[in-house]
Amino acid sequence: PVITLEIEGDGPAGRFVATASPAGWVRATVDNPHVQADSRPDGKLDVAAVVGTSGRLIVTRDPGIGEPYRGVVDLVSGEIAKDLARYLDESEQTPAAVLLGVFVVPEGRVEHAGGLLVQLLPGVSDAEAAALVNRVNELGTVTAQLRAGNGPTDWLHLLFPDLEILDSAPAYFYCGCSRDRVERAIKLLGEAEIRSLLDRSLAEPVELVCGFCRTAYQVPRDDLARLLLEVEQESGRRASS
Repeated sequence: PVITLEIEGDGPAGRFVATASPAGWVRATVDNPHVQADSRPDGKLDVAAVVGTSGRLIVTRDPGIGEPYRGVVDLVSGEIAKDLARYLDESEQTPAAVLLGVFVVPEGRVEHAGGLLVQLLPGVSDAEAAALVNRVNELGTVTAQLRAGNGPTDWLHLLFPDLEILDSAPAYFYCGCSRDRVERAIKLLGEAEIRSLLDRSLAEPVELVCGFCRTAYQVPRDDLARLLLEVEQESGRRASS
């Protein structure tokens, strides 16, 4: 399924949204991307100060068939890995180890970023679970592993020495926005909001910018009028049915 993670915290960064698919594509956005995270005394970035410690963490799984599954838990720590592990334990009843790391150079550029998610399958004994916890602790931080030149394959072999990796796929950025999706989004605004857009576009087209890839779409007044007419017609059909 396509999985979307939303974090609605009370920190200065605002709302985070990240979407990923089994095919490997990912996309993400944040309300305020220019917030600077300071370092904590232990040298790690103070993520909680940026995210906030009050709010909601929302996970949506969309299998493409039927209704998506949506789970919600309160945001507690503001550390994304800890809150995500808590979500998996409480909402999906799946104990998991979640490790995330990012290394930012002084000029603000991300040099390394990565993560690891290990979930326990049904039937795992307490001894096996304890052994895995010990190996996860021995792994150290994701940031240190990345800076040492180790990647996900190395981590898996450290955690599961006898593991045979059958397949792997790279992660890559992809945004599926399009003109058609922009028009559908405008129609979802409803008649009143579309009329407001029409009032603001007396001379210039309305510009809508994708929050994920920053592609700008120009929507002329004639197109807005057409979309408003379609919404009115659809409302009329629903009212008469």
